[in-house]
Amino acid sequence: MSRNSMGTKITKNETTKAASATRTEKIARINVAMSAMLTRETSGCSPKTAFSEPVLSPCVIWPRNPTSAQTADRIPLRKGLSVKLSLLDIALWALDPMLRLVLVLVLTLKIRWRVVPWFATWIAYGLLYTLSCFLAYRLGSKENYRVVYWIGALGDFLLQIAVVAEIARSALKRDGRWVEGAKKTLIPFLTLGPTFAVVLTIWITPAASNVLDGLAARASLFSTVLVCFLFVAVIRAMQKLGLDWRSYIARESLGLTVWTLSAFAIDTLHAYWRTTEHFGLLENMRNSVYQGVLLFWCIAFWLPEPEAPTLPSNLEEDYRRLTQQ
Repeated sequence: MSRNSMGTKITKNETTKAASATRTEKIARINVAMSAMLTRETSGCSPKTAFSEPVLSPCVIWPRNPTSAQTADRIPLRKGLSVKLSLLDIALWALDPMLRLVLVLVLTLKIRWRVVPWFATWIAYGLLYTLSCFLAYRLGSKENYRVVYWIGALGDFLLQIAVVAEIARSALKRDGRWVEGAKKTLIPFLTLGPTFAVVLTIWITPAASNVLDGLAARASLFSTVLVCFLFVAVIRAMQKLGLDWRSYIARESLGLTVWTLSAFAIDTLHAYWRTTEHFGLLENMRNSVYQGVLLFWCIAFWLPEPEAPTLPSNLEEDYRRLTQQ
């Protein structure tokens, strides 16, 4: 037996019961804390993985999948719970839809969408995708959010391929014919790109919590590398063939090149560190680069395109005769 401070006798059985109750209470608190943490982590922009954001698509700046250090301070926007956001998080969230909307207005009011129809479609789709993900996050369940996120990501990826094809068609074709030497320049990149993407996704191990998220992360990295190679191939062909870099197609390509290369570098860092500790920092870097590209596009498509130099009549007739042969 033992005595407490009041001198009351406490039996060994009572002491055991008290200790058991204390352990039960601690376990209950731990379970509640883990449940809340899982709720916060799985309600982020993408499934819990180090680089599961689809390529070229920083569509939802916030909510993001938080880092382990940030998890305790971030609570989902549901059931009236408060959220602790940094000024950078708020700025990135506000800037993304605003810049997308401004770019859509520029492409529409200046009638630039006729020059780059697939690019304009991709930007408008990205704006709707951002709003859809945010509404699904605020109003729907975790399962609904995942469905909206991944269906939208698939559409976004297909539109990216359409944008690449649009750039290639506009820059490397004249009067419906390929510019001489264009195919020879593209073939090495188009052969090496898929091979390198497959090898890289097999070799790198993502920091994912389960097999499904790991596969999603590998698919994201594969698409990043593939589209990056496609853009590099087109840009290299334009440079080698001496095509005009001041056109709207060239301005579009320049922004996309900066974005794809930065996305590839950030995804590679995610895979190299294999941890979520740097997730927030890297994703803020990714989103900052993308928003800088959006701002560049707003200015580039607002400004007029330089007029193409006109050929003398005799040279123009020779050019038409050569292209028709």
